[in-house]
Amino acid sequence: MKIAVALHNGQLASHFSEAEVFAVFHVSQFDCGHPVYRVRGQAEPHSHDENSPHHDNHEDVIQTLKECCAVIVGGMGHRAAAALQNSGIEPVISKEFNQPDVLVEKFTAGTLSRGAFHKCCHG
Repeated sequence: MKIAVALHNGQLASHFSEAEVFAVFHVSQFDCGHPVYRVRGQAEPHSHDENSPHHDNHEDVIQTLKECCAVIVGGMGHRAAAALQNSGIEPVISKEFNQPDVLVEKFTAGTLSRGAFHKCCHG
């Protein structure tokens, strides 16, 4: 099972759109292993402007995370969450801002403190 953690400046990204890199952990029954870092894809730009032709384009992220079953992030709008869910990736909002490996360990143990999706103007 692969779980991604969205990062901005080496820390958990407070919002999904800020993620520059994803730490992807291959989790086994024994540990979460060492992460492989994937840079956010640049298939098409993402825009929060509803008049933009790239509004709600999350395809770059979905391609980057296509082998993952979940992505942990500090915040996310409903549209990004729906795009991930429609691709079989569980969006996980963390209230905790720990190191990525600690977040993955807590998520797999079922002890990660979870938050709600953002109710922002762009979804």
